[in-house]
Amino acid sequence: MCDAGGINYYVKAFPGAGVDVFVGMDGMYVGIDMYTDIKLERIFFVKHRSVQIGSYVYDEPSDTKDPRLLSFGEAPAIAFSEAMGDLVKIAGKSTAQETEAADA
Repeated sequence: MCDAGGINYYVKAFPGAGVDVFVGMDGMYVGIDMYTDIKLERIFFVKHRSVQIGSYVYDEPSDTKDPRLLSFGEAPAIAFSEAMGDLVKIAGKSTAQETEAADA
């Protein structure tokens, strides 16, 4: 989702599982350099294709009572696992760093 060069969400669809995952991002924009920090914000799962996305479209759930939202427990395990793996990569963690953090 992009507005005037700003990218608000990383979105990944899991049509076979019937869900989409959104990761909010603050500070991400088209043409960003590799030295700028990006803040990851809320992550949420919704029923597949229940949220419209595109330039100047603001359809994401605004509160926890939105019927399109799924709790983490309701998200299919494969979609949840894939989304968490993507978050590790987005956050810039390597497999070695991940293992060190788990062992600490």
